[in-house]
Amino acid sequence: MSEQEEKQNKLNQFDQFEEEVQNILDPYKLLIVFKRSFMAMLLISLITFIGVIIYIRYAKPVYESSSIIQLENNNRTNSLGILSSNVAEDEGSSLVRELEIIKSPIVRAKVIAELDLSISYYIHGNILFEEKYKNSPYIVSFVEDYSKVRYDQHIDVNIVDSNSYVIELKESEIKGTFGKLCKTPFGNFTLSKTPFFNANIIHQRTFFTFNSTNALNQYFQKNLFVDISSQQARTLFISFKDNNQYKAYCIVKTIDSIYFEQTLQLKLKSFDQSIEFLNTSIQKAEENLIEAEIKFENFMRKNKTMDVMADYAKYSKLGDENEVAKKSLEFKLSILKNLGNLIEKNKDLEEFIPLLPDLEDEQLVKAIENLNALNQAKDNLLLSQSENTHAYKVKKTAAANAKVDALSMIEQNKQVIQKQVHDLNLEKFQIESSIMSFPAKETEMSRLKRHYNLYDKFYGLLMDKLVEQGLTKAGVTVNFVILSPPIVENIPIYPKKGIILFIGVGIAILLSLLLVVVRFLMYDTITTLAELERSIPIPIIGSVPEYVADKMLFSQLIVDKNSKSAISESLRSVRTNLEFISTNKKSKVITVTSTVGGEGKTFVAVNLAAIIAMSHHKVVVLDLDMRKPKIHLAFGAENKIGLSTILIEKNTVNEAIQHSRVPDLDFITAGPTPPNPSELILLPTLNELLDNLKARYDVIIIDTPPVGIVTDGMLLMTKADIPLYIVRINYSKFFVAQEIKRALNRGGYNKLRVIANGVPVNRGFRYNYGYYENEAAAKEKNFFQKIVEKL
Repeated sequence: MSEQEEKQNKLNQFDQFEEEVQNILDPYKLLIVFKRSFMAMLLISLITFIGVIIYIRYAKPVYESSSIIQLENNNRTNSLGILSSNVAEDEGSSLVRELEIIKSPIVRAKVIAELDLSISYYIHGNILFEEKYKNSPYIVSFVEDYSKVRYDQHIDVNIVDSNSYVIELKESEIKGTFGKLCKTPFGNFTLSKTPFFNANIIHQRTFFTFNSTNALNQYFQKNLFVDISSQQARTLFISFKDNNQYKAYCIVKTIDSIYFEQTLQLKLKSFDQSIEFLNTSIQKAEENLIEAEIKFENFMRKNKTMDVMADYAKYSKLGDENEVAKKSLEFKLSILKNLGNLIEKNKDLEEFIPLLPDLEDEQLVKAIENLNALNQAKDNLLLSQSENTHAYKVKKTAAANAKVDALSMIEQNKQVIQKQVHDLNLEKFQIESSIMSFPAKETEMSRLKRHYNLYDKFYGLLMDKLVEQGLTKAGVTVNFVILSPPIVENIPIYPKKGIILFIGVGIAILLSLLLVVVRFLMYDTITTLAELERSIPIPIIGSVPEYVADKMLFSQLIVDKNSKSAISESLRSVRTNLEFISTNKKSKVITVTSTVGGEGKTFVAVNLAAIIAMSHHKVVVLDLDMRKPKIHLAFGAENKIGLSTILIEKNTVNEAIQHSRVPDLDFITAGPTPPNPSELILLPTLNELLDNLKARYDVIIIDTPPVGIVTDGMLLMTKADIPLYIVRINYSKFFVAQEIKRALNRGGYNKLRVIANGVPVNRGFRYNYGYYENEAAAKEKNFFQKIVEKL
């Protein structure tokens, strides 16, 4: 292939692409599709609007009540003098733990119990039903045998009058009286009237449900929302959604209250344990102090002296220091022993935390605090998780390891202290041996005084701790502040009428546009002359405008009624173009065909024949569309004798020729419909007939069957001097071009021409015949046609 041919192919491809784009982007075609889809678009908009109104009317409103709480930093130092742990708690983990507490089953169960959510009451409406929360006309005040209760099922109650009601079951009805026990298959209970019972409720259909634990849990999980509002500000957002705004408000308010109480109880619990331990220790210390005072007082009365020798004072001081150190060590041993027992039994260590600094072992203190923190974390996990969860097992393992480490450190400290006690005993023995050399009275007095001072000092220390702990407990407050308390919302968060209306309008517009786009893309009808010219490879010799004066049930001869009409002028133009196509002075055979029925080939054939006849030419019209003959209808004649009887030589040509009201215009109808029209056309009788008619007439116009339906039209087109192909605008499909190309590819149709029928007036019409136009047609122009004319 040469370079020139390649360029030509590329140009042809580009031209073909340009034609396809023009066909797709034709604004007139879009306007036609829009016009034909207008009623469907109105219907879509109406249905959408009605659907939106119905949805807004019957959609259950959803209300939301919310609150915002702020947690304070837990930087309180221990009131017993114990330093806080050096391990800094992650703020995010702390807030997440608080979220889990709020969403925990414990808090949820307390909310359900406090608000009595186990039973719900409803009133039937025409379509929907409404929950009566805290304003039900009756309540279920007593239930016997909960094992029979039907959970999560509607129990219909029809209020008969102010004293009685009827429980409607599928199998029967149970009558009951307000305030008296009613026995039912699903348990016995009493319905009691409330202050909201009035005359309007009589004959009202109501129902109530016993809510199961699973249903309530799902209800809370679906509607309760808890999240971190701001991690830096340590604020939590709590909200609850429900169809009843007051119920949503009560639930959020109760959650805040229960969380407040839960936090306060956890704080006070640690102080209560410390105070209880101090009270027990103070009681024992007081008993020891009283006993020491009595002994010292008895000794003083008995000996009546308190003189102490200088050496005795020295050894006495050493003995006191030894005894104080020993008591301190014994106290530490006691703490370690008790602490070890508690750890072994997995008891709470909170009460011993204030005494840990006395052990003077920072590693042990940290180990105990770490163990206590792990135990608390493990217990907190149980509020929202089971023992089988991975997180709980991890915490449990860590706590077990910490327990082993703590017990090991306690044992090491006990061994060290026991060694120190042993050393102190040896030292004490040496001191006492020295003191024995002093008078027994002085020794006894020193011993008594030593015990008294020890118990007095220890008692004072415990009393100071008790007072300090009591003052700290009195000042305990919860570690959060309600920044935004819940309120009763009267405006639902759903449905938003404005938004839904806007969405409805958007959906209607979208569906309408989608309908237009789909119909536009699927629209395969030729709408303009420009489309037709781009689609076919042969010229168009004329355009016949739409005939809109009246509706024709079948093709008719009309050009003789108004010779100045647009249709008459357009057919005269076709007549002139036909003369240019064939200058042969002999008789001309013109076939008129189309792709399918309804494209106007009979109408064009009859009226074109009349126009040619008006120019003083003898014209005959043959109806060879023997399957659906229409020529006799156009001329208002009978169809008893025609071409079918001529071809079978039943009748002669002279018998079949009929005269029209137009001079020089004759016609031969199709005749009775034969069983084999195609075989008749192939008979040599047809050629003889044409030869006979050529001798009599100047022009022979043959109305053939549609070529897209049967092959008769193609056979007849071979016999024509000028085959005409009728294409109707806004009716014929794009595959007309394929039929025309197929005819050209068969050969023998070099003079095939196209006539565009039904061209809208002043839109794509090749000639301006507006001044010939029928006035009645002009009056019938609708809004869309006027718009088209302005384009």
